[in-house]
Amino acid sequence: MKKYIYLISIATFALFSNATQAQIKIHDDNHVSLTSLTKGGGVQIYPNGYTVFQPAVYTSWGWMNLVYAPLSTSKCWIVRDNAGNHTFHVRGNGDVVCNVLYELSDESVKTNVSNITSASEKIMNLQGVYFDFINETKQDTLVFTDKYGNTYTYITNTDNPDDLLNNENIDSDAVNAVISERNRHHMGLIAQEVEQVVPEVVRTQTDGKKAVAYSSLVPLLIEAFKEQQVRINELEQYIQNCCEFNDNIKSKSTEMQNSESTNNASILFQNTPNPFNQSTIISYEIGEKSISEAQIFVFDLNGKLLKTYPLTTTKGNIQINANELEPGMYLYSLVVNKKEIDTKRMILTQ
Repeated sequence: MKKYIYLISIATFALFSNATQAQIKIHDDNHVSLTSLTKGGGVQIYPNGYTVFQPAVYTSWGWMNLVYAPLSTSKCWIVRDNAGNHTFHVRGNGDVVCNVLYELSDESVKTNVSNITSASEKIMNLQGVYFDFINETKQDTLVFTDKYGNTYTYITNTDNPDDLLNNENIDSDAVNAVISERNRHHMGLIAQEVEQVVPEVVRTQTDGKKAVAYSSLVPLLIEAFKEQQVRINELEQYIQNCCEFNDNIKSKSTEMQNSESTNNASILFQNTPNPFNQSTIISYEIGEKSISEAQIFVFDLNGKLLKTYPLTTTKGNIQINANELEPGMYLYSLVVNKKEIDTKRMILTQ
């Protein structure tokens, strides 16, 4: 076993170590140290298979681990389960593929917590876009030289599907996937625009390019939804109140109309036409024997008095022109001797 580990270590040493600075040690417990004679620093390979890499020199934004991807579709940093499935991998083009991505969000690691406000306004100021990456790889070319010095070039993605099907270096099962991905667009946000609205989710990299933490926008969407739901509930309550008010008016009007013939009561007729966009006529009849005052009042749906029309005869009508009011729904009432006789609804359209 020790001999086997020794051979592996020599091979690893040849690939990753500088010969003039190389250090390697196989400890008595089969623990292997590369570029270090102790169990600290460098590359440490434990007997149970765990591997730890600890560089001796640290620099800001320094390279800790580098994997060369010869193709944009090359899988790097692969995690494979017991069934042989690649449950996690990073592609050469930067795509990260995994089953589920969890981000640490425990309350124990957070401070200065405050509620998100004006979420709906922020969302309305964001602009989603379709886009393509500049210099996005549409065709991969693999070049290598064999032991005899011969150089070979293989194109792994061409406009001709037959070139892919006949290429011995491409899995035939992957051809359809390669073709379907060739012209697929991306969808997202422009980081500079997002930074103007929610700078908390934007970070600037060392090369000056900006990145967006898309998952951090989820709380903003949640709060925006809640804000809209509050507004929806308010509108629903407003509509319900209006409907109940109108039902009460309709019921009262029906009761009065049923008693008109026997009680010789005052009558307020429905305006015609209704709805109207130029002018409408409201007719009335006053059955009171003694009249000190009578008016027709016009209100908005909030109960604000807009117009007053004094009545001087016991039977007649008034005309309301469209230019007297803004388009909308209104209520009008007949009041005789300071007593409300009836109230009806009229609609002015554009």
